[in-house]
Amino acid sequence: MPESTKIEIRHISLETLIADMESKGIPRIPRFQRDYVWERSKVAVLFDSIYQEFPIGSFFFWITPREYRDLYKDIPELQLPEPKDYEQIKMILDGQQRITSLYVAAKGLTIQANGKSEKDYKKICFDLDAQSFLVAKRNEDKKRVVSVWRFFNLEGESEVYDELTQERRASFRKCQSRLRSYPLSIVEVRDVHLGDAVKIFERINQGGKRLGLFDLVVASTWSTDFDLKEKVRTLNKTLEEKGFGKIDEEVVAQLISLFVKGQCTRAVQLQLKNEEIKAIWGRIEDAIKLAVDFLSANLGVRIYEFVPYPSMIAMVAYLFAKADTRSLSPQQAAFVKEWFWKAAFSQRYSASTLTLMGSDRLDYFDPAVE
Repeated sequence: MPESTKIEIRHISLETLIADMESKGIPRIPRFQRDYVWERSKVAVLFDSIYQEFPIGSFFFWITPREYRDLYKDIPELQLPEPKDYEQIKMILDGQQRITSLYVAAKGLTIQANGKSEKDYKKICFDLDAQSFLVAKRNEDKKRVVSVWRFFNLEGESEVYDELTQERRASFRKCQSRLRSYPLSIVEVRDVHLGDAVKIFERINQGGKRLGLFDLVVASTWSTDFDLKEKVRTLNKTLEEKGFGKIDEEVVAQLISLFVKGQCTRAVQLQLKNEEIKAIWGRIEDAIKLAVDFLSANLGVRIYEFVPYPSMIAMVAYLFAKADTRSLSPQQAAFVKEWFWKAAFSQRYSASTLTLMGSDRLDYFDPAVE
């Protein structure tokens, strides 16, 4: 018998994809994926490509081993049900932005994109006369401009179809047919563990942003009882409430790596283990808050944007964490102030940042603790 393959290519219609998400809760988004960022104008262009019968690229799904069945994250606004086959979850390795865009428009949902205010995706519409897609403005002619969700919803269709002229009915049916029947190419991989799944994502994700180093650390250290991304999200919420603003997620990973490994290069960060981070998370969280307070009170860095280099927060926080103190001694405070201005004016962290942080830890910060 031929050896079974880990890869299978399937072809389904857009209508089937939407129905599977709505009824079965699949596919899901793995926790290491970035948040949804597409604006409505970009989604309108995606639907125009479908209508014009242009290719929109393949989608890569990961059929997860049982131990990773909890690795998916929920987007509450999508209103997806719990996956029916909980033992075998399909997750999106590539195509998250496109699939989420198709679903929110087809369902007419309101969702937050790119960290901005909520947007109503019912406003993505098809102009029956111009036969093009647009983001509708107020007071559009509803007998000419039809929201995309109506093409996927029988009740929504009936509300407008009977009021259309014969020409516009023909345009409506043409658009509906092309959207619903549009063929999607799905590449599914199975019997692949987390590390290889992340590698696959890195190698196939040509169109969007690649996973950052922090995303890779999150993926490699995730467990059902500890999610570094959620921990950092909670920490940043606290910093925002203090008026400082959110810090880069990478700063946290740098600090953890410096504290645990003594270095924070890419290779070293990717060696971090879940147990190592869990054991010192409380100390790391406190150290960052204390560093932010010190910078704000003593160096005029009252908001995140005032920090010359984000990594400087990690260095100051390292001193608090290493010294295991809630306040610096006069000598330590004087050292930080002198180091801060020298590093800022010399543009110390403008290049080779991760390597220099390790050197500075060894040469300056560890001696300051002693």
